[in-house]
Amino acid sequence: MYENDTILRMLSQMEAFLEKVAGLTKKDQLDEAQALVEKTAVELLNLDLQTMEGLSYTNLIQMVNDGSQNIQPLKTNIAAKILEAYASVLQRRRETLRAEQLRTKAFCMLLLLFERDTSLTEERDYLLRRGSEIPVAVLDYPSLMRLFAMFEFCGAYGCCEDLLFDMLAEDDLAPRKAELANLGFAFYTRVLALEDEALQRGNLPRTEVEVGFAQFLARVRTVSVEPGNWERII
Repeated sequence: MYENDTILRMLSQMEAFLEKVAGLTKKDQLDEAQALVEKTAVELLNLDLQTMEGLSYTNLIQMVNDGSQNIQPLKTNIAAKILEAYASVLQRRRETLRAEQLRTKAFCMLLLLFERDTSLTEERDYLLRRGSEIPVAVLDYPSLMRLFAMFEFCGAYGCCEDLLFDMLAEDDLAPRKAELANLGFAFYTRVLALEDEALQRGNLPRTEVEVGFAQFLARVRTVSVEPGNWERII
């Protein structure tokens, strides 16, 4: 959680920056909006937009954190907001693909950040909202696993189940089907042990858990899984 006065002031400045970019973009003053995003990126991160766009999210996080493996929440958050702001400008320019790629990069950065610090409520709310909409196909496997873990940590069990089935249906993840089967077994074992009230809050009532589990079993019947998984439910 962000508590330091200096950090809170910087985040407030970022909110003002985002509002100004949004205002310029809405007025179609796109060159001015992009110049402001570029200026902010260079001043706060010492990175230009071309570099930020060209790097993978893992390499960008490393550069933002001066090559350190220790992720600094503030810098990572700022980088994600700058990517989102740039994406809004590109979207207005009808460069939809580039805009979505930048939004996905920002999302993956914040997922990794939340994995390290689950007290970040602003990031959590954004990830829950965006995570229920983002297509499985645009995320790498580590990000999918982080998203699944984040959903479960936050008690969004319905989102967990939806993501599990989306991953099982994704052709590119076919080589991972055994891993996904084991993930599903572990998930259903945990949620079936929860109280009905917790399941209801998580948008996955017990009746839906039981139906989903049956559908899951039908999908993974032929998959080789960890010893003991079948025995636990037969």
